[in-house]
Amino acid sequence: MLLRYTLRFSIFFLILFFLDFCISYFLFNGLKKYYGLNIPSKILLIGHSHTMLGLDKKMMEDSLHYKVAKYALEGANVVDRLTMIKHFLHQNGDSVKLIIYDIDAFFITGKGLSINSYKRFYPFMDDPYINEYLKVESKSDFEYLFKKWIRTSRFSDLNVYGSLRGYLGFYSNIKYGAIDTAAYKKKIENNEFVKISFDKDLQSKFEDILNLTFNKKIKLVLIYIPTIGMLNRAEPEKFKQAMNLIQVYETKYPNVYFLDYNKDLQNNYDLFDDPVHLNFKGNKIVTVRLINDLKKIFN
Repeated sequence: MLLRYTLRFSIFFLILFFLDFCISYFLFNGLKKYYGLNIPSKILLIGHSHTMLGLDKKMMEDSLHYKVAKYALEGANVVDRLTMIKHFLHQNGDSVKLIIYDIDAFFITGKGLSINSYKRFYPFMDDPYINEYLKVESKSDFEYLFKKWIRTSRFSDLNVYGSLRGYLGFYSNIKYGAIDTAAYKKKIENNEFVKISFDKDLQSKFEDILNLTFNKKIKLVLIYIPTIGMLNRAEPEKFKQAMNLIQVYETKYPNVYFLDYNKDLQNNYDLFDDPVHLNFKGNKIVTVRLINDLKKIFN
């Protein structure tokens, strides 16, 4: 009797682990397609939601005739992005000649981005760089070990959505809204907005990115995907300080290029879905500008 139940439980768990592996394998490959980790790419887009909504990967590929990988995660901070670059280069390092990194006045601000952004990396925890990152960032040993053993638990709703988009080859910005400027003006007046700050630890990690790309002879394009003018003018001195720091880095590193699309687009409010994200129209305008500038950089 005991042997029979033991056998049944063993078969049951074997079936569970097999299904867990098959489902996770399917989702994993879709996610690799979505982020461009499945094939060598000459251009790598690294960022958070600004890149996701602000740049059209397909339009870039069609115009530049290079493979473009779009590795962007909602809420990804500087530490996340350093890990993302290492991860991608470990997968397809020899192919990458140019990295496009979205930047703004909040680029070393410690607050305002997702504190749980690390969870988006769990599907890739078999990669050594991601694994070391998650050992530090995971909230508990139990969380980390559970993800290690139950592979489907690594995938959040956003991961699943990204995987399906990868299989469908769908990368477009589908936001067609326009910001309510009157409502946002009141938020600025009520001091209800994220403040610019300068986190020394994040600045050090950002400089690690600059040094990594310089040492690997990879061109690094820092692109200011526009944020709404009202936000940019809320703290003028801090905004100017952040812009000056970016320009210092451009001067110091010969492989770094700064493309500021914010300066003359920040007041075109019909291009914004919200204060910091472009809509479909804004996406197309910024992508066309980037394509034209990249043609000059590659020449």
